[in-house]
Amino acid sequence: MIQLIYILLIIFAIMAIQTAKLQNAIVYLGIFSFISSFCYLLLMAPDVAIAEAVIGCTLSTVLYLVAIKKYKICRIYFCDEVSENHGKKKYALIKEFNDYAKAYEVELDIIDSHKTASYIQKHAPYDVIVEETTDGQINIYTDVANCLIDKLLVFIKNNDHTVHFIPVIAPKQEVEQ
Repeated sequence: MIQLIYILLIIFAIMAIQTAKLQNAIVYLGIFSFISSFCYLLLMAPDVAIAEAVIGCTLSTVLYLVAIKKYKICRIYFCDEVSENHGKKKYALIKEFNDYAKAYEVELDIIDSHKTASYIQKHAPYDVIVEETTDGQINIYTDVANCLIDKLLVFIKNNDHTVHFIPVIAPKQEVEQ
């Protein structure tokens, strides 16, 4: 019986490490903690089993899930450079995005990409895609399903940036992990 519990502990430890979603990792660690408390019970350590069940399985899992729920990330893709003014415009926009991030307590994940905006829309998880056209116009593609985007659009419009916002309504497909 104890060998089966040891195997389950190893399986859930590997699952927690290998999962792509942070919430799943926290749940797997909670299950790991529950199984380890059962293991302590079988090893005749009921006081340790109760402490592990209360603290490790319940309290820490709930605290981690609440903390992760409050953590907001905005993933911004900057597409290829197509003009010599792109650098100045890009850094001005990054400054605006950083000001937005400070104002709304959001962490930015800024990614420079050599892919087109249409490719990123179909194949990558994103919140904002910034693309400069050959005539110097800046297009910002946004996923309208994201609640953080409404605040970002208002923030950039209030800061007098000349950009064109293009809402993306279609659901994203074929997202690569």
